[in-house]
Amino acid sequence: MDLIEMIETMASSSNESFLDIAELMWELKRTDPDAFRTAWMVLPMSKRKTYALAKVGEIFDEFEHSRERLTAIGLTKLEMISEHVTPKTIPMFLSLAERFTARDLRRIINGKPAIGKANILQLALSDDDYEIVADMLKRHGATQGAAGLSNKEQALVDAAIALAEFDKNK
Repeated sequence: MDLIEMIETMASSSNESFLDIAELMWELKRTDPDAFRTAWMVLPMSKRKTYALAKVGEIFDEFEHSRERLTAIGLTKLEMISEHVTPKTIPMFLSLAERFTARDLRRIINGKPAIGKANILQLALSDDDYEIVADMLKRHGATQGAAGLSNKEQALVDAAIALAEFDKNK
């Protein structure tokens, strides 16, 4: 059985640890880069997940840490910290990953404070309404990036405060 078949079998089983799959993905990337580049097409996972698993397999293969601990942290957070860990910083990053949600961990890695318990506001807008709201958010500090609007939460709060002030002064 070749590596891709092994990965496919493991990925299809709900009993397998993502760490085992990550180790095999890293081995495949290291030993057969051409097969790795196309592996996601035949595996029951996305291209992004294929690369994430390989990255986690590569980084955490180098460090001796409890598999139970890494499994409890999860693929999403391990992928997040994988770009930043060194032998000296791995204990700190693993501790952060255990203590914080993925959202707060991303903020901390980017030098921002954790939010803690966050309330989610989800909107379903028509294209025209979205443009109106996006323009308003940009006027209040949101910025347009490749992945959408950044800083939209603070921009929405600032816009609400401005509207409340306007209404109060009527």
